Amino acid sequence: MAPVMSRMSPPPGLDPPEAPERRLACPCCLSLEHGELKLCAGMGQVLQNYNWWYRRCPNCDFLDWHTPATPIDAIPEEIRVRFALLQSTHSPQPKQARDSTILCKDHDCLQSKNQPRRANKDCSRDPPRCANCCRKGPPVKCKAHGVFPSTGISSLPSTFFDPSIVIPASTGPSDHSQVNDPSSNMKNVSTSPSPSPSPKGTSSTPVVVRSYARPLSEGYGNSWFEAQHLKLQISEKVEESRHLDSMLENKVTVRLWLSRSEDMFHINVSNRVAGKFVLAEHEELVDELTQWNVKLIEVYSMDEAQWVKQTFMLPVPVPVGRNAHVLIRVPGVPTADCFGFEDELALMSQGCTLKRPRDTEDPGNRGKSRKTSAEHTAGFSHSPDESGSVGASVNGNVHISPHHAGSAPPSLYPPDLPPPAAANVKTFPFVYVCDMQLPMNFMEGIRDEVPCHFASAFRSVPFISSTFYKHRNIYQDACAFKIIDSFAKKGRVPDGKWSALVHRIKELQCFGLDSTAQDSPVISTPSPTGPFSSGNSPSTEAADVAPFAVLTTHFESFQ
Repeated sequence: MAPVMSRMSPPPGLDPPEAPERRLACPCCLSLEHGELKLCAGMGQVLQNYNWWYRRCPNCDFLDWHTPATPIDAIPEEIRVRFALLQSTHSPQPKQARDSTILCKDHDCLQSKNQPRRANKDCSRDPPRCANCCRKGPPVKCKAHGVFPSTGISSLPSTFFDPSIVIPASTGPSDHSQVNDPSSNMKNVSTSPSPSPSPKGTSSTPVVVRSYARPLSEGYGNSWFEAQHLKLQISEKVEESRHLDSMLENKVTVRLWLSRSEDMFHINVSNRVAGKFVLAEHEELVDELTQWNVKLIEVYSMDEAQWVKQTFMLPVPVPVGRNAHVLIRVPGVPTADCFGFEDELALMSQGCTLKRPRDTEDPGNRGKSRKTSAEHTAGFSHSPDESGSVGASVNGNVHISPHHAGSAPPSLYPPDLPPPAAANVKTFPFVYVCDMQLPMNFMEGIRDEVPCHFASAFRSVPFISSTFYKHRNIYQDACAFKIIDSFAKKGRVPDGKWSALVHRIKELQCFGLDSTAQDSPVISTPSPTGPFSSGNSPSTEAADVAPFAVLTTHFESFQ
């Protein structure tokens, strides 16, 4: 390795001494990485270190000087002038500091501010040194710094040293070394006692014993592990079942017509996104169409009732949760050559409602949303002819045997009435008052488990809390106004609808009447058919006119 010049190397006119050979290891720490060879520039506190070869150990910062010190006469004039200028800039140490403290005599022992470190007065060396310099120096017994002869340089093997090379005293990294006598250094090395093997040196490092918590029983935690393992197995099965259910819900039956002469291509696929069929996501269909060099397809649209061209990437909306059908053909194949098209179209028509143009509708039926039939019956309903056998009271309420609110009755239909016909009534309230009277009379006294009793009273009708309580209040107001029985006896006619009852209740409330006014004096009107046939009970006409009689009484009181 070529020698390296320092930052301020000697001038070119002065030849440096011959570079020494590289040593095997550091004399201090025995590190094989001894550092690179450098030439001192003489910018420290010792001028004679100029043009002197040295190495710095990267492990312990030990300076290994190789060649003898440079005589002052051999140092160029400009170097000496520069050294003098640098020494003049150093601030002198105060007298008080020189008298009260002892500084370390090692010239390379400096602080961060380029000031000498303080020495330990109890150091056994002469002169005293600091702790760092005492440990790096020759092996001298020093109790203050814990240095003993067996831990110094004399304990190094002799194979790592060259007796012909003089080892100078340890110096600092910035060339602030002191010129020492080589003979004294050799004397220190040769006279130092050889290390004696310690009886404890061959003993192995003591093993640190550590203790950890152990369960009291061997089967501790086994139940938890088994339960956790079973839980993971169940979770995997549930996840797999959900995945399969999702695939079944998103299953789509595809019918593909490729040419006139070939039959249609049947295949069932599963959509990646629910409700959206994308042909490009299914490799089987793409491979079939690629053989015919097809870039566009025609998909039959149920809304437009015609074939529509589109690309492979465009999604096709399909129903979710049932077996959806998608009809596809190659452009150019006529509908007449699509064998089985009519059958597939019939299957698709069963799964969805076809739109009919508005010009084909009957103009007289455009405003009607649905037809009503006289044979339409619902739960708790009875025909108008059978109303006399139900046994209505004076106030219009139908009394049935009471049931506990916590348990549903075994049968809510009277024994003399047949069960209602199967009717697809899915909305609440029912259309007619006669169908609403009996189940609402039962639900009027229910306070607990209302949805359960509602399902028994109104079969196949979804329970909506706000709607139920709204119409129950209307039913209670109608009972308080004593008009519920008159509307129920009208039967399934426009005047007997539940909406007509709601409209009548609102009219009575707009006149300022309250349902609590049922105890007000009632002005009875004579019946056109003569005296009552059932004792002192008023007729339905008298009960229907009663609220207006109350209103007339209030007006007379104001006059």
